[in-house]
Amino acid sequence: MDQSGNFDGNDVGLKTINFELNGELFGVDQFINQYLSPGILAHLLPEASGEKPPIHARTSLTAESLKRPPKVEILEPASGAVIDEESMEVKVKVTPQGAGVSGVALYHNGHKLPDSRRRQVDDSTYLFSVKAMKGKNELRASAFDGSGNVESRRDRVRVLAPDIEGRPPRLHLLSVGVDKYSSGLSLKFAEDDARTVSELFRSELYETGERKFLKNEEATLAGITGAIKAIAAVAEPQDAFVFYLAGHGTVVGEEYYFLPHDVKIETDQALTESAMSSSDLAGALSSVPATKQLLVLDSCRSGKAVGVVSRYFSSRGGLEEIRSQQMLSRTSGTFLIAATKGEEYAYEISQLGHGVLTYALLDSLGLAEGKAARGEVTANDLLRAVSTKVPDLSEKYHGVRQQVIQYSSGQDFPLVK
Repeated sequence: MDQSGNFDGNDVGLKTINFELNGELFGVDQFINQYLSPGILAHLLPEASGEKPPIHARTSLTAESLKRPPKVEILEPASGAVIDEESMEVKVKVTPQGAGVSGVALYHNGHKLPDSRRRQVDDSTYLFSVKAMKGKNELRASAFDGSGNVESRRDRVRVLAPDIEGRPPRLHLLSVGVDKYSSGLSLKFAEDDARTVSELFRSELYETGERKFLKNEEATLAGITGAIKAIAAVAEPQDAFVFYLAGHGTVVGEEYYFLPHDVKIETDQALTESAMSSSDLAGALSSVPATKQLLVLDSCRSGKAVGVVSRYFSSRGGLEEIRSQQMLSRTSGTFLIAATKGEEYAYEISQLGHGVLTYALLDSLGLAEGKAARGEVTANDLLRAVSTKVPDLSEKYHGVRQQVIQYSSGQDFPLVK
């Protein structure tokens, strides 16, 4: 963290660091929207060599500049309550502290409920409709100041539902791979990688849910959106959802975009209207009721798209990609693995027959080269393993240590056994 308030860190660190301002205690993670600055360590270490990524000018975090977020309290149900019905109404009180209110949200076992489940009763009271799970249900409410920059302290309650009769958990999967684009962009392994992933995550831990594989012409913006809606229609809170995207990706402004088959790349506006932004992805993940979610982004920067929309090559783009993807994970309550970091490209390596991220994913699950599965693998296990394997594999086959963006938000859960 620098003197202006810009900071970087992993999910655990950001949750545990606090600071005092004018006698009031704040958590660093309350300021992620405004002051998260990937790459700031290079500026703070005097011995760091090479070109340092830019830290963009922001208003310094001072007592005078601070916009105090609202106070948030879950009024009902009480923490420790025991319920015997699936349908639960959660009442949240939000009190402004002089800077307005925005982004009132409720998380169920780490997963953000869609805005469609929220109803405002009066100026300060919100009701959320929640479908409870058998066992423990953690509810976490938060809100932002009017500018959407500073988050409130999160209020939490835990509710028990020991006698709810629900079906066994299912694992739903959407795997998307785009090698061929209507605009002429192309890749080698995205389709095969997505096909391979579409056969993974079959385990005795879950019943088989919706499993969809979209390739090339099937993987239009409408096709991807439709597949998510189909999964959202049948998923339940006890379920898991794995969403895999392989293809080209890039950054416009401060948002990451995954490029579907039918993306238009002639102008900034054309691209943003026809691609899937990090905000779109966050909304899609939120719409799927499954509280256990993993998003894998295996996206390469497009040289052709960079040439058409020149600012994609700027050094800012890589940092905004990291920031945008981390915000996506945090906002939706999803575990994230993404292939590129900074200005690097996601490598496709012919000797492996896969993109390096997908090969590392297979190996981490114990399936590469016919290996037997190595016991239970959780989402956090997978994040840690892939983060180690990708740099080693890319250095071995390409001479460059490609890094991985990984972020954990929500509750850890098993993927395979």
